[in-house]
Amino acid sequence: MQDAVDSDRASNEAGKPAVKRLMVAQDVYRQLRKSNIQEKFLEFGGCRVFSEWLDQMPDGTFPNVNLVSGILTCIDGLRIDIGHLEESKLGQVVQCYSEGLANMPYVQNLAKRLVDKWSRLVHNIKSHYDFDGECDDEYRVLQKRLNKIRANRDGDSDVDEPKPSSASKNDLIYNPQVGRI
Repeated sequence: MQDAVDSDRASNEAGKPAVKRLMVAQDVYRQLRKSNIQEKFLEFGGCRVFSEWLDQMPDGTFPNVNLVSGILTCIDGLRIDIGHLEESKLGQVVQCYSEGLANMPYVQNLAKRLVDKWSRLVHNIKSHYDFDGECDDEYRVLQKRLNKIRANRDGDSDVDEPKPSSASKNDLIYNPQVGRI
């Protein structure tokens, strides 16, 4: 994969078409559908290679739209963690696509979905909601605890005071967009 990027960069600098990545792309997609290969790929710096596949060419042009959408689809199927994102510039490159800098609307939507997914991972934001589209059960239980504490603080005697061990300091403040504060 690295050879394809290097070859395309050299071709681009020479004013020739950069087609090596397009020639090997189908094989890359096929191989990365295999879970054992996915793990090894990520372990050996695959995110760095993908960022190079997606990055702009030396003349400032972006890779072919079909190549970019195929790579973003592959990336979406990988179990990328924070460490993978930190050791590569994949997040930055995908962010450029999500902002529409490449002027590829379909690719922009794929990139936005990845950025959203990774933002939730980086910021530890939950994305699970109940069937009504409301907050998950854990949040609902926490809200009940907070309401009891508020009622006790305001002097409402109908509500039982929570036991000190039932709600820790970390349980008292919860922002569904950020997680526990």
